[in-house]
Amino acid sequence: MSTASDLFSKVMELPQLERAELAHRLLLSLEDEPIDPDAEAAWGLELETRAASLDKGEARSSPWRETISRMRRNLEGKGKT
Repeated sequence: MSTASDLFSKVMELPQLERAELAHRLLLSLEDEPIDPDAEAAWGLELETRAASLDKGEARSSPWRETISRMRRNLEGKGKT
């Protein structure tokens, strides 16, 4: 078994929140340039604002697959002239 497979098996034993944090850190490690801490804070605030809007019923959500499907249709339509 490879080292990556061994690590993956061990990581899968972690609680979901810890796996998510590890995934985030691994993705950040692939970036060529450091992440702007101000941008991180701004995104955090944006996420909180959007969550509050959903909680208050001021916004609605849609399933991920529907959203991706709608985006693909929109992009396909923009390519036609």
